[in-house]
This record gives sequence, structure tokens and C-alpha cells, in this order.
Amino acid sequence: MRSSTATTKFTGTLTNREAIGKREAGVMAFAHWVLQNTAGKFLFVDLQGMKCTITERDGDGILMLFDLMSHSYTQTSCAGDHGPKGIYAFLGSHICTTVCKAMKLISLPELCTILQRNIDDHAYEDQIAQEHGLAVDEYPGDREQLQREGFLQPPTIETT
Repeated sequence: MRSSTATTKFTGTLTNREAIGKREAGVMAFAHWVLQNTAGKFLFVDLQGMKCTITERDGDGILMLFDLMSHSYTQTSCAGDHGPKGIYAFLGSHICTTVCKAMKLISLPELCTILQRNIDDHAYEDQIAQEHGLAVDEYPGDREQLQREGFLQPPTIETT
């Protein structure tokens, strides 16, 4: 494997930079895609990488991302996880590019709505678990028990 020694930093932990080229637009769309495809529960941040040539078919190189961090709606993915605050920071600074549009990614307001629903549902689950003496985050099996017993019905979200 041959690689360049030049590392490109695309995002920080709580910051994005403008996607000025195809590579940057692709990385930013990747972050958007991850958030969408985890239903607003998880986001890769601190995206950085370098061009590498692994095989001759790779042409002028592929982008290898490394040393990623993440934010999750429960703030439990890693030491640098800023939870919803970190995800909202991405949503507040991300500008969809032609790559996002070509991938038919959902809009940022829709992702905000999904994230808020996850936060509300998680708080509701914790409240119900505490009322029944269960530690949902420590024992994932308890969540299944709450669902079987009919306690985990998400709160009704009224829209006007």
C-alpha cells in the first residue's frame, strides 16, 4: 500500500468546514448518510483521511478515513461523544451538496425532528425503567422486558 503523507481534516468534533471539492462533498455526504441511516442515533465526526493506493485499480488513490469520533443521541459512544449537542452542531453547520442531493438524503429539518423524537423516546424509556426498578442502559435485556410487558409505548407527539 502506498499512501500520501498529507492528511486532510474534513470536520472537527463540533465543527464542519465548507465542502469545496468532490472529496470534501463526498465525506460530508457520508456523515449525513450515517446520521440518516441510523435514524438520527449516531454520527461520525472528526473526519480525517489521506489518499492511499492499495491496488493498481485504485488509480490516483482512494480516501482512507481514520481516527474517527462519534456522537450518539444517548451520549454513550465514546469519550468525546457530545450527545445531541454534537449532532445538532453538525446539523446546524452542514450544507447539503450535490452529493447529498444525488444520494437523495433527507433534509436537515427532517433529521432534527427524528433526533428530537429519539431523545424524547429515550427519556421516556428511562423514566418507565426507573419506575419499575430496571436499569435500561446498563442491562439491554431490560428494554426487551419493558417492551414485552407493554410499558414502552412512545409518548404521543402532537403536531400543529
